[in-house]
Amino acid sequence: MPTIDRDGVPIHYELHGPPGDNSHAPPILLSHGYGATSRMWDGQVAAFADRYRLVLWDMRGHGQSGDPADPARMR
Repeated sequence: MPTIDRDGVPIHYELHGPPGDNSHAPPILLSHGYGATSRMWDGQVAAFADRYRLVLWDMRGHGQSGDPADPARMR
């Protein structure tokens, strides 16, 4: 599970795209709404990953991302 650390909170992300050197493929960032997760984009991954570089992520406190101990840091 790839994550980045953002101020002590692990943020889950996924990368999808054409196999091999996909640097030619245009990137698309898919960001979910409040109360959802990156799983909402599964249909788009299936439809577009053959020709685009897709970046999906889970916001703090959603899906596979962590949540901070201080609720004020949810931004």
